[in-house]
Amino acid sequence: MTPEEMQGFQDKLRQDFGHTIRVRVEKPLTPEEREALINHIRYTRNDFNASIEIIEPIPIDFDFEVLPFEEEIQKPIQSPQNASSDASSTTSDKKDDSNWVYGPNWIVLQNRLLNAITDLTHNERRLIMLLSPKVRAAVDKNANQRTFMLTASEFAKEYGLEKDGTYQLLSELSDSLLQKAFWFYDFKADEVVNRKGSSWVAECEYLKGQGRIAVTLTDTVTEMLTVFDKSNTFTKYERRYIVELGSYGILMFELVSSCLHLQSGKKAYSVAYLRQKFNCTDKYGKITDFKTKVLDKAIAEVEKHTPLKVSYTENKIGREISEIVFCIRDTSSTSLEDIVKVFSPAEIKKYGWKLKDKHEVVSNFPQSIKTPVETQKEIEARMAKPEYYAEYVRYLKKLTDFDEKLHIKNMLKRAN
Repeated sequence: MTPEEMQGFQDKLRQDFGHTIRVRVEKPLTPEEREALINHIRYTRNDFNASIEIIEPIPIDFDFEVLPFEEEIQKPIQSPQNASSDASSTTSDKKDDSNWVYGPNWIVLQNRLLNAITDLTHNERRLIMLLSPKVRAAVDKNANQRTFMLTASEFAKEYGLEKDGTYQLLSELSDSLLQKAFWFYDFKADEVVNRKGSSWVAECEYLKGQGRIAVTLTDTVTEMLTVFDKSNTFTKYERRYIVELGSYGILMFELVSSCLHLQSGKKAYSVAYLRQKFNCTDKYGKITDFKTKVLDKAIAEVEKHTPLKVSYTENKIGREISEIVFCIRDTSSTSLEDIVKVFSPAEIKKYGWKLKDKHEVVSNFPQSIKTPVETQKEIEARMAKPEYYAEYVRYLKKLTDFDEKLHIKNMLKRAN
């Protein structure tokens, strides 16, 4: 057989039977995980006949290693515990097998970090958040990498800043981050086991003349930005939501985002913890000031710039407020079926006048209603009640210039 004939024979075998792909995972898979992994590999390789050999070891944590001969590893699909949207929707359009679960537009943090007590300034916090997808992508390719680069252009573009002023800002951040630490807790069976502290960075250097900062993170911080599984619960959200938020707004957004998985939509925090979390142990001593200048201000920012709606109630011990109970609602998925359908005051006024002379509308009104003014008032009163909504939509569509699509759009906007 000539080389050309041999090549043709091999190509025919691959076409008929597919390639054989070996995959090593570092935990035994359930049948569902195994099927999901096989389907994902076949789909990403565009080889639906491929034979997938899965090598499963003794149970250990979720780490993956590339096999010899450049054979490829894929992560099994995981079920995020605190994720606010389906993981498959985060896949980048660009094929990148090393980072297919969470794309570059997502910030993902372990809840240990999200709930930690920190004292970062607004821009220090912004820098750490912007590093999140960079660290995740880099560590996917090299598990030992700890130093990450961020340019002034990237920082300025992300947060809408003037580029010229960002050079000096990054230079200042490279110094200030070296002095910062944070404190977090280990939990077991929902009980605090141990309080730990960690520095944010091991080294930090502003590279003058290059317009960028080199940040070497500690192992602890790197783990909190890259390891997400059942033992390391996490929260994820889109980067765009925090761009316009202030320091209090970011803290509030992260805090309530971590609670979206709760069926009750509610989460209680002690006032003592919230004061620590918002760096207000020595400020706003009166609880009324703390609520007005910190919590209410943060909630207003969150509601203005994100799809979350937040309210809170108070729990007291005696006369003293001991806990704040947040109620969180995500309006990003609000549908027409989820809201009470009513007309806006402007629509009621406009169409009440237009319908007052329509016999089809007023023929069943009480005989006591005689004048046009009384008729219009009755129409407006009915349009304000949900039980008349469907009836008056029919009248408006048939008898007026009513734009139902615009009406629904505005109604959903008001509900959100």
